[in-house]
Amino acid sequence: RRAFLLQGHIGAAWQDGQYHRTRDLDECKRFFQDFMTRLRTDYVDIGMLHFVDTQADYEALLKSGMVEYAQELKRQGVKAVGMSSHDPVVARQAAEAGLIDVLMFSINPAFDLLPENVIVDDLLEKKSYENRPFAGVNPVRERLYRTCEARGVGITVMKTLGAGSLLSAGSSPFGKALTSAQCISYALTRPAVSSVLIGCKT
Repeated sequence: RRAFLLQGHIGAAWQDGQYHRTRDLDECKRFFQDFMTRLRTDYVDIGMLHFVDTQADYEALLKSGMVEYAQELKRQGVKAVGMSSHDPVVARQAAEAGLIDVLMFSINPAFDLLPENVIVDDLLEKKSYENRPFAGVNPVRERLYRTCEARGVGITVMKTLGAGSLLSAGSSPFGKALTSAQCISYALTRPAVSSVLIGCKT
């Protein structure tokens, strides 16, 4: 167990055998406890406030009692409070407010080019990149990374390979396939990045 860092989500739940997002505090607590039971552990390293992607999500989070629950878990042994997001503006607000120690954020060479208001589903659509100049990292995303670095908020990267789309010339917005190593290296060079998560197909 000491060789693994576990992050348990606060704001996700199971309903009829299916994942869903929730802001119901009791449901969040049941899911988090069930997570620890299933993994036969008495502590989780990161309590991750789950999927905060819009200003409305952020405001609902603040009203839900989930932040207070995460802080209570930290007093009881969770090592860090985190938040997962695909929105650099909302994520920066949480970092600046001192709500989180860790940010789970989507970073790869393609996503970093897009405007901050592109929603998560469109990040993976090739049409989002059409007729768009490749002019470097979006300054709003760069500001998020620098803010996290300055405030000691570690970033753990998701969507490192763009859900696999960057590994194929047909789906890559660059018209060429990138390698896993290129994507991982890119993410690890962003300010504040502490770790890179890789999904496995097999």
